[in-house]
Formats: sequence, structure tokens, C-alpha cells
Amino acid sequence: MTAGAKNMFGVYTPHEVLTLERDRKGWRGLPVASIELLHDSSGWRSAINYQFMHGDCAGHGEPLTDRSPHYPSRDAAIAGAAERLRPAAARRDDGDARKVLAWLDELQPAQADLFASLI
Repeated sequence: MTAGAKNMFGVYTPHEVLTLERDRKGWRGLPVASIELLHDSSGWRSAINYQFMHGDCAGHGEPLTDRSPHYPSRDAAIAGAAERLRPAAARRDDGDARKVLAWLDELQPAQADLFASLI
């Protein structure tokens, strides 16, 4: 299916998927976490997916649909997805959660130095 196309159930194929792979040799299952991004005429949309393999093995998956949150830019869509994913990882204390939090810190665009021009 082409990126941006909607299937008969109303789920879009993402244009881009940011993925935190599970670092196990030969692993063929789900990644630790992913953020799906879609760009359309109304802006950007994002969906999150995660699967923790410690303790209760909590997981969550969102499809990209017309009900997915809209954002004005790609960076805003990533930040919105990170905002939804961060609490799930922050309330845990295991290796997967720590990896997700570090990955989200890497994904967040650096904030511009608003006062650099005053120096």
C-alpha cells in the first residue's frame, strides 16, 4: 500500500516510521517503540506503539486514522508522540523504559537559543 493511503478500515499507511529496535541478536518481534508519521493536506499526524518485555510486558498500539492528533509540522508531531509515549516509560524502572526515555530525548528537536542574538 502506498504511503498516505487509507485502507478500507480507515487506517493510513505512514510516510515515515521512527523505530527503536530491540537489541537482541536474531530478534524478529516487535520493536521496543515506534512513532508513525503521516503528512496530509491538514498537516502532520502521529501514532505511537510500544512493547515492554519486562515485568507485566505492557504494550500499546495506535493506528493512524482521521482521529489521530493533527500537528502543524513534523517536529510538532514527533513532540506530540513523545508526550504521549513518555508517561508510559517514565512510570517503569526497567531497561526497556530507560531505552525509550533516552531515545525520546534524542528525537526531540533542540530548542533554539532565543537569547543568542542578544549576546
